[in-house]
Amino acid sequence: MKYRNLPKLTFKNTKGIEYLIVWKAPAKKYRADGLCDPPDSKSPEVWVDPSLDEKLFLDVLIEEIFHAHAFEKSEKEARKFAANLRRVLIKCGFRMA
Repeated sequence: MKYRNLPKLTFKNTKGIEYLIVWKAPAKKYRADGLCDPPDSKSPEVWVDPSLDEKLFLDVLIEEIFHAHAFEKSEKEARKFAANLRRVLIKCGFRMA
């Protein structure tokens, strides 16, 4: 794993639905670096592959959290948002610890 000691994290979306972030790669059948459960799931989770390089890790993390807040938005919209936010964070000096 590239990023060790990632904390157990939960967050609530704008509708108050709590998500757990799972620091594992999604099953290979999904062919994805991250996944977000629908908000009506019993115990919704966001999955992010922790072995990704810093840029992709941030993009995927932001994208999946975006999906948790706006599940109806397209993958294209989520990716655009994630890339823009990551660029701004990096330009402001944010780096992975």
